[in-house]
Amino acid sequence: MIRSVLSTLVAALVLLALAPSPAAATEFAAARPALLPLNLPASPVALATIPAPRPVAGWTFLGCWKSRPWVTTCLDVYRDEAGALYTCKACGTTGNPSKGKCRATTQANLDAGTWCSATE
Repeated sequence: MIRSVLSTLVAALVLLALAPSPAAATEFAAARPALLPLNLPASPVALATIPAPRPVAGWTFLGCWKSRPWVTTCLDVYRDEAGALYTCKACGTTGNPSKGKCRATTQANLDAGTWCSATE
């Protein structure tokens, strides 16, 4: 009985010795990058480079978007007159968007990707 109490006490002391101090835990949390980075423009100047929405044959240009950060080609994103979302050709090359040129997408899919600046 005394042996099990002593072994429990030793185990507790070992765990306390191995546990990081509150200061070390705070430093670790501060140094660790965020798990979900925000894809917002870095400055007001970057906001100015995002093209304004432009209507094209009842479709509204929403901006340039890419599915993953490592993908190099940004795609035009449009909303049709019914409110449906579409990804089209490479940014700035779609011309006159239509259901034949573009692929339907969802807001959830767009939220999972990254919006590009006008210069990408």
